[in-house]
Amino acid sequence: MDLSTPGRQQPGEPSVAVAPAGRAVVAWWRRDAALAPRRDVVQIRRRASVSAPFIGPVTLSRKADNLAAPTDTAAAGALTLVGWTEAVGAVALRVTRGGAPPAVTRLAEPSPGDGIDVDIAPTGAALAVWGRDGGTVRFATRSAATGTWSAPADLSAPGARDARAAMAADGSSVVVWERGGVVEASAGDPGGAFAPAVALT
Repeated sequence: MDLSTPGRQQPGEPSVAVAPAGRAVVAWWRRDAALAPRRDVVQIRRRASVSAPFIGPVTLSRKADNLAAPTDTAAAGALTLVGWTEAVGAVALRVTRGGAPPAVTRLAEPSPGDGIDVDIAPTGAALAVWGRDGGTVRFATRSAATGTWSAPADLSAPGARDARAAMAADGSSVVVWERGGVVEASAGDPGGAFAPAVALT
């Protein structure tokens, strides 16, 4: 089946996440020249279970020529997280639960890099990591108690790239990246505090 709708430019850089019960979300972006002025569009389709059809698409963001990177998605329990970066200097994150999604949270971030990785726990705790131009891994965490995101902060020393994040059901997490030919990792506790990085290779 087709998940995206027709547009002047084909969708690109899709991402997908599946929760244990089979609930799934697929996200992508595209530049839609049919809109004036042109817009970079982030869209998703969702399904409620293994046997349910995908519904949508739903447009999460529509900004004029400013999407800088692919999207990433995560799903846990009833929650879905979609993240992307914007060339205007922001990391955009949207958490949905069931029906109408809340507004996009935009974290001010000068010179975001070309990638983002996100994960979310059933409690609502969440994590986003990305690379800043110049080679520093940055991160922000979402509080399960308040639903607010922390300010972006450095996680690695300069020269890092290809950051990936994974979060457990209790909100603890591990982030890994490559720096100078060495894979490094930092472990986060359920409160969002990270230990100093250690070399794995």
